[in-house]
Amino acid sequence: MKKNVKNVLAIGSIALLLTACGGKTNEVKNEPPKENKTNAVESVESKQESSKESNIFEDESAKVIIKNYEFLKSQYDENVDIVALTIEFTNKTDEAVDPWFGTPLKGEQETDKTIELLDGANGLFPEDYKPDLVAASDVQVKPGATVEAVIGYQLKIKDSPVYVRDWDGNFEYVLNK
Repeated sequence: MKKNVKNVLAIGSIALLLTACGGKTNEVKNEPPKENKTNAVESVESKQESSKESNIFEDESAKVIIKNYEFLKSQYDENVDIVALTIEFTNKTDEAVDPWFGTPLKGEQETDKTIELLDGANGLFPEDYKPDLVAASDVQVKPGATVEAVIGYQLKIKDSPVYVRDWDGNFEYVLNK
């Protein structure tokens, strides 16, 4: 009886293995990929036109205007650099949302080999730094309403520019020291 169970398990395992490994083969073609150079150039140009030095980002959920920015030191550690962005945030959704989470933007810095996603710095601002605007980043903004607020990112690379980008790659705004 034990021998029959072992045989059934062995045959079942082999059948499963053959089924998983069989089927469609992937052929590698030695043809170079066809490029449509016209489309590549057009998409790069249109991206630059829509985001080059533009301080306004807008999509179906929000409109964000970057009014200004400052590089600061963390209130807790003089060795930690942060950047504070004063923004005008318009909630375009049907629900109340705060500017920090409702802003569909991220901060990044680049090395020669990597792109570093920056952590938020809203809890690191000096206590006397625009307290009303810092507090406004955590308030619930009603649908259709606009507020001015401060959001921030903690730098990972001390003297490198910060790139404010949307998650889809359609917007970029560079913050230089």
